[in-house]
Amino acid sequence: MINGRQVLLTLSEDRAERNIWTPPGGEVEVRKGQTPREAAVAEIYQEVGLKIDSTDLHLIGDPQFIYPTPAYDPYNGIGLIILSYLHTGFWNTGEIKLNRVPEKGCMIKRYKLVALPASIKEIESWDINIYPNYAEILLELDLLLREGKI
Repeated sequence: MINGRQVLLTLSEDRAERNIWTPPGGEVEVRKGQTPREAAVAEIYQEVGLKIDSTDLHLIGDPQFIYPTPAYDPYNGIGLIILSYLHTGFWNTGEIKLNRVPEKGCMIKRYKLVALPASIKEIESWDINIYPNYAEILLELDLLLREGKI
């Protein structure tokens, strides 16, 4: 078991060439009334096979919905979301099975646990690149944890 000050990042096949890592994320089924929190729990299961308790997810900032193509359209019932939820419970890496539900999305090539960073310098020293807006989110989460707000 890994303590709650570590974050799970994944490298998907569509980002592997650029070595860009992200937390598990994906689509919200808007038409079915799925919430971003429910989508986050589902994506973690689909991508790395872990069932987590949704109470261990903490929203950092606002969910970011984007509709880049006609396929991702709220009127068609699907919205692409960059999940700003982070899991602060325990990661049991012994139970990780990549691409548990492969028909649900992008294939994950690798995963990694990283300690929450305390500064941008620390993030820049990592041997991986993270999705651009994610650095701010990681720093915000670290601050909230240190202040005992989550």
